[in-house]
Amino acid sequence: MPLGSRYCEASLIMSPSHPQSHKRRSRNAVLSNAVVPSTREGIRLFIERLLRMLSNSRFTTEEVFAIRLAVEEALLNAVIHGNKFDPAKEVHVTFTIEANDFNIRIQDEGNGFKPDGIPDPTHTPNADKLVGRGLLLMRHFMDAVRFNAKANIVTLTRKHRTAARTERAQQPRPASEEAMSLQANEIAHANTRPVSQLVACPSRDRS
Repeated sequence: MPLGSRYCEASLIMSPSHPQSHKRRSRNAVLSNAVVPSTREGIRLFIERLLRMLSNSRFTTEEVFAIRLAVEEALLNAVIHGNKFDPAKEVHVTFTIEANDFNIRIQDEGNGFKPDGIPDPTHTPNADKLVGRGLLLMRHFMDAVRFNAKANIVTLTRKHRTAARTERAQQPRPASEEAMSLQANEIAHANTRPVSQLVACPSRDRS
């Protein structure tokens, strides 16, 4: 299939025409559904669409960066490890953008996995391994990461800074989160570089 045709096909899939696929839930909330093909191009097109929608929200540039990174990692996991690039399989996505939070549900058509069995890449024995980085980044940049029993569905939540500050005011910050902070300009290369080579940086505002 010509490259242009493949792009067009992905664009059509990423822009559902059903009236219920993209509707406003309230004055400041948006609900949207999408079906992402099991390709890197499908992921790229979805991320572009998501960023356009987030640009009209209250989320700051830093918060949008965090959302993008976590969602991209979740989609990569779904396409690569879940669907294994099978063109017959798709990734089903539902997300909401509201005044105080962002929620996204990502479901692949794979056999699932055991999240607790994934090695922690911050531990020295796993420092040079690539496995586990996507999950690490999702948990660091989102306020909640939840899997279903089969673990072929992941739900990510990111609260707006103002709402998050209110909820965290009386919650002590886990010391382990400091160790999970990663330099923003290094993250783009995180899938090809050992964790031991990554540089710590200040994490998002939690005051």
